Amino acid sequence: MIIVCEPMNEPKPTATPQDAEAVHSSGSHWLLKTKLVTGAIAILVISGAAGYGIGRWQNQQLIRQQAEAYEMERETLTTELAAMATRSQLIEVRLLLLTSVDALEQRNFGAANTHLRRASETLDPIESSLDSEELAAVKQELSTLEINYTINPAEQRNLLVNLSDRLEALIPEI
Repeated sequence: MIIVCEPMNEPKPTATPQDAEAVHSSGSHWLLKTKLVTGAIAILVISGAAGYGIGRWQNQQLIRQQAEAYEMERETLTTELAAMATRSQLIEVRLLLLTSVDALEQRNFGAANTHLRRASETLDPIESSLDSEELAAVKQELSTLEINYTINPAEQRNLLVNLSDRLEALIPEI
């Protein structure tokens, strides 16, 4: 009979070498998964930022194009408004001249002169690019014109009607 004595306090090995490899590989597997997730998140963040930047850049381009179009439209409208203002003022002067003709026909020489002065004052600040020489001539003639008492005012009426017709030729078309 042989008796075998085993030491009682000796620890038994709990892990085999195969188990150690499994633990080591599961740790590297976890590290690999973490790196992949981090990389995917980084790619998503970078692509999102790039998409945002491209979208913002395109939006800025669109805004610039619209601003340029609006600026051109504003300039066009400003030019049209100036032409309409000039047209309105020339029509007002012409109306004052024709009102002066009417007052002359009624033998109201004072009212005819009053309308004539108002017409001259209204015409003085007007600048027109259509025919500046003719406008200057009409301004000069109107500023020196004065209605006087006469038995037959036909000559003065014809002069006022002629000035009115010359002004009508200066009125810009819309």
